Amino acid sequence: TIFNVRAYPKQIQANAYNFPNLIEKEVILLYLINNSLGFVPSIRDSVNIDGENYKVYSIEKKHAGGSLILYKILIVRG
Repeated sequence: TIFNVRAYPKQIQANAYNFPNLIEKEVILLYLINNSLGFVPSIRDSVNIDGENYKVYSIEKKHAGGSLILYKILIVRG
């Protein structure tokens, strides 16, 4: 199933301290608000940005007031 969503992409520079396994790969952090998404992000998902395919590397959930409000999704290409 394909979903189109808007997310804020932030380019991450992988190094020996933050993501040693991802050095020399293109790494992007997506902030995705959990506002009636219609799906739950999965580690098995792939993401397409401007025709380039990325694989989901990790998902971090953020809660406030007992509710899930945000997903921080790390995606990788290369």
